[in-house]
Amino acid sequence: MALHKIKEFYPEEINLSENDIIEIARSGGLIGIELDQRIIGYNQQNKGKRFERWFKNAFNRDPKQNLLWAEPVWNNLIHIAETCHKNGLDPWKHICLGSDYDGIINPLNEYRTVSELDELYAALAEMLHDYWDLGNTIIPKNTGGDPNDIIYQFAYKNLIEFIKTNFR
Repeated sequence: MALHKIKEFYPEEINLSENDIIEIARSGGLIGIELDQRIIGYNQQNKGKRFERWFKNAFNRDPKQNLLWAEPVWNNLIHIAETCHKNGLDPWKHICLGSDYDGIINPLNEYRTVSELDELYAALAEMLHDYWDLGNTIIPKNTGGDPNDIIYQFAYKNLIEFIKTNFR
């Protein structure tokens, strides 16, 4: 099991600033993490490296490859969670899988369809587990529960709770 270090959050203007993250969380809002390579920062962080490996193994299901392609999602997810935690907010309550509802133009290669989302969620749970194994993390171990429960919250529960609360 590899330990996953946090790389720099993709700070382009299309994404949120830390002040935006805090304001959304304080207002009870949700932040959706989009799976489009251009928006999530994949192309900026990984020029060519991942595509070459993916292309060689395009028809093989490989857990290591899943982790590689989940990394941009992880980097955004943990940055938002840490920003919330540092500001006294629930680190996991205000994050969900995002969409612009008209299709992703350039999806992460390993997660092109809904049928692959379970693999993404498993990779994110493994990354969260590894994050806590690093020790001395910003978010203390098991804050919010088990990694699988937290990823379930990200994948489903936060959106359902938001809809129940705000769209009666």
